Amino acid sequence: MTVIGGASILAAVTPPLRHPAWAALILIPTLGCRSEVAPAVVHVQPAAEAPAPALPARSTREPSARAAPAVPVPEPLASAAAPFGLTMLSDGWSWTAIDRNKTRFDWSGRSAQGDREVLYSFWLPRLDETTVKLLPQLVDSAASNLTRGRPCPPFEQPPEIVELLGVQRVITVCFDPAPYMSEVFHRGVVHGIVNKGALTILVVLSHGRAGLIPLAAEIGAKGAP
Repeated sequence: MTVIGGASILAAVTPPLRHPAWAALILIPTLGCRSEVAPAVVHVQPAAEAPAPALPARSTREPSARAAPAVPVPEPLASAAAPFGLTMLSDGWSWTAIDRNKTRFDWSGRSAQGDREVLYSFWLPRLDETTVKLLPQLVDSAASNLTRGRPCPPFEQPPEIVELLGVQRVITVCFDPAPYMSEVFHRGVVHGIVNKGALTILVVLSHGRAGLIPLAAEIGAKGAP
């Protein structure tokens, strides 16, 4: 997806053919008893001809074109994400390397639906104890640098969501991106994703709050096993 993208936190069934069974119908009236001496007459109605089985309807739809194969994740992106405990997704996403010195981010991802852009910064390869304690403030500071307003207070994603994503911890902050962030999308979410002791900063830009729940299909990545 996405992003999911699931989420991303981000996806034809042919009905079975049925042939109705037909059977001949024979009607036999009840035998009557007469007082006069005469042989009993049995009236038998001939069996009606069984109609031919209905032929299956022939589809008038053109055969659908085969789905285009997913473009593989660029090797530099996969190599950059691996030490940070992330596996990037190819299905439903296209990826472009960007200049960190100009944008603060390393990679941009666009969903196939065109409803969001994700920006990844593989930031700290190793977190010390002090950084771990100050992680909410750190993610809040990252969001503050991307807006002209005031971000929402940082909050921890619940353990169920963190487990679904396959990482150790996620801190989230909502913000309204500054004009230089995007000319298309006007809502943003920042996630500080911790896995394997490393910190990745992820921004999701959209028309709403896409990616507020960081499921794999919604953000284009999942935790590496």
